[in-house]
Order: sequence, then C-alpha cells, then structure tokens
Amino acid sequence: MKETDKYLFKLNHETVSSNIPSVLTCAFCGSKSTMSQTHAESKDIGVGNKMHREFIGFRFCPNRKCMSIHLVIYSELESSVKLQYPLSKIDFDKEGIPENVLNALEQAVDCHAQGSYIASAIMIRKTMEEVCHHFEAKGGNLEKRIEALGEKVILPKPLLDGMHSLRYLGNDAAHVECRTYNDVGEQEVQTGIRFVKEILKSLFQYNELLKELNSLKAEIEPEKP
Repeated sequence: MKETDKYLFKLNHETVSSNIPSVLTCAFCGSKSTMSQTHAESKDIGVGNKMHREFIGFRFCPNRKCMSIHLVIYSELESSVKLQYPLSKIDFDKEGIPENVLNALEQAVDCHAQGSYIASAIMIRKTMEEVCHHFEAKGGNLEKRIEALGEKVILPKPLLDGMHSLRYLGNDAAHVECRTYNDVGEQEVQTGIRFVKEILKSLFQYNELLKELNSLKAEIEPEKP
C-alpha cells in the first residue's frame, strides 16, 4: 500500500475537527511561514483514536503575492507534518546548465523532497559524473575524473575539494556502512545539493551573467589618435 493510499484509507474512520497551524515551506514561492486554514470556517479532519490522531486539511501561503494552497497531513502525537502536497523542493537556477547535468540534479532534488535521502545522495554523485563527462574529464574512477576536471576548467579549490566530498557522500549512500559521514540523511543531502548549486554556478552560469552585465554597458567609442 502506498503512503498516500494509507492516509486515504484512514478517512473512512470516525472523524473529529481541529485547527492546527503548520510551519511549512511553500512549494511555489519558497517562503517558510506558519500557514493557516484557507478561511475562518475551515477545519481539519481528524482520524485515529485518542492515543494517536492525524489530521488532514488545507493551508494557504500567507505571502500576498502567492496565496497558494497546500494539502497537509499532520501528526498530533509527533507535532509534525507527515505529508505536504505539492512537495516543497530546493529551488535552483536551471539557466545554462547542460541537459544531462540538469537531469541528474533534478532527480537529486526530487528524491530529497520525497525523503529518499540515500537515492538523492547517489544522484548528487551522478551529477558530478555528468559534469566530468560534459567537460570530457577522463579517468579510471570519479576521483581521477575530478582531478582531470581541475586541469580543464577554472574552479576555485574549495569547490573542487567539495566535489570529492560529494563523491564520498554518494559512496556512503551506496554502501551498507558509512565510512566518511556519520549518516546520509536530510541535512547531509540538503547541504550537498546546496554545494552542487555553487559548483554549477561557477562552471556554467557566472560567465553568462558576466556577458549579460557587459551587454548593458554603454558603448564607448575608441579614442581617436
């Protein structure tokens, strides 16, 4: 039974009403805030029993430029949101990123949003593989390919070192025991994706931004001799 099916099945049980606020990150505008019911008379539906109840209801984003509506399932016992739809994803600029690299990163972001952190870490590593492939950085393994990449592109050393750290994160995710990181969980993967964003900015986006900035300069005629 799917996770969503499990919750829909519970709706056939006896229900009560409750109004519980939820701190959520909006899936549309990205703002994090306390989201309330869609209107004053709106109430959540509670399912379960006195020992453990969960609530299903709608919340709206208080950002006046957004005002989007989200479906949430909230655990009274754990005081946490169990499910949010649409899913809140880590935002990033896609401009200028090659398709194969972009596809890998999008899958990493999707897996993170679904709570599949091991799968996300593996796709972060895949993103590094695709970056090396794009620049034709050769080597017998990813470690060697990253080293070769450093000789082909201009990349600050902290970002190049970070690529090795992301490689370790992917390795830990693919093996039974973590050897470098204590865990491959939400925080590790979230930080990994943030670091990937900086690497891709440096490799694919800063030059385009510079071209755009230079195009806005006033044309200056060369001085006559």
